[in-house]
Amino acid sequence: MADWVVDTNVLLVATRAQLGRPPRALAQRGEDVPVTGAAELEAVHAWVKELRRSPDHLVLDVPHKLLQGEYANKLDKSEYGRMVVAEKLSRGQCRFVDVATDADGHGVISHEAGGEVFDLADRKMVAAALAADAPLVNACDTDWCDLEARGTLDRLGVRVQHLLEPWCRAEWERKKGA
Repeated sequence: MADWVVDTNVLLVATRAQLGRPPRALAQRGEDVPVTGAAELEAVHAWVKELRRSPDHLVLDVPHKLLQGEYANKLDKSEYGRMVVAEKLSRGQCRFVDVATDADGHGVISHEAGGEVFDLADRKMVAAALAADAPLVNACDTDWCDLEARGTLDRLGVRVQHLLEPWCRAEWERKKGA
């Protein structure tokens, strides 16, 4: 049995794959997930489906519920990604970890390399991964590639499992060249 910190993008992509359209919160803003290829969508959906069926634990934070709050902000409770979270909660397949917040409500990383996590929204994920000593799962956020390339995640001791490694690396290279 494993513990997983699941980046919101994983749940969004899995929901997109399951629905065949963008999740409502994205669609209302005229947005979609960056991954639209059928093979990529299915790969992420298959991973989330396996997580849903498995006894593995979803890592969530307390007392502030930063991860659950982000999931709720991006996905309706009736959409696939949120339903997986709800099922994990109802089956007791969540591991709760303490994540402190700063004055602005962002997760605090108690490590000298913590300030190198430039995306404030990603700090809660890193803090949860550190507290749980669990890998972070990513589908399509290239910020994780930046943090790997800079050595930040190694210094922090955080592992990222890229579900779409080739896609993510290619997109990261494309963004770097832009």
